[in-house]
Amino acid sequence: MTLPADRQEEHRRHRSAMILQLNGKSVGRIDPVVLKTLRRAIKRRQEIIFNYWSTFDIDHPRQHRVAPYGIFFRPEGHGYLDATLLHVEPHGGETIHDTIHYRLDRIVAGSVEILPETLPNERIQPPSHSLRYVLNPTVARRRDVASYFPNTQITYHDDGSATVTATVTNLWQTRQVLLRYGGNCVVESPQELVDMFRDTASNLAGAYLNGASHKEVNK
Repeated sequence: MTLPADRQEEHRRHRSAMILQLNGKSVGRIDPVVLKTLRRAIKRRQEIIFNYWSTFDIDHPRQHRVAPYGIFFRPEGHGYLDATLLHVEPHGGETIHDTIHYRLDRIVAGSVEILPETLPNERIQPPSHSLRYVLNPTVARRRDVASYFPNTQITYHDDGSATVTATVTNLWQTRQVLLRYGGNCVVESPQELVDMFRDTASNLAGAYLNGASHKEVNK
């Protein structure tokens, strides 16, 4: 039996509220219209375009055109759109055809548009990179180094260090994983990742040196 209109609306509001809860945590700030539109696009297998505030966007959001594949929630409470990047304007450091997990609460309300283009039968694969990094004896001497990436091969050396090779697609995520080693890891390739680590090291040094100087001045 069909529910009255007011009961249907109440049911929809309750269902939306339940969607935005996980383990007792509210992911918050996710626009229900954004969520509804994304789910419709995923079901229809159609491309979408939206404005998005990435971590590095300060003055204004940028427009992303993507192939959407799913929505998921992580234990910390944030919701994400699993999508393949097709175009971004203006272009930043993203790799076209890379898999990106977009924070749902950073998608600008009212900006999501479903496009007429349908998704291909097979998901477009991002470009792959041959990764090579060296771990010093502090973390490798027990010869139990974890394999974080596809096609990982580990060569242990007599001095206790290890050379690791693997295949990766998302350099940003690769950097995040390897940063857990701190100064005990040196990336040798690909060059793009080496440059990313140099920028990270420079930014960290600047932040901490400036912080130290500030504390000295205020003693």
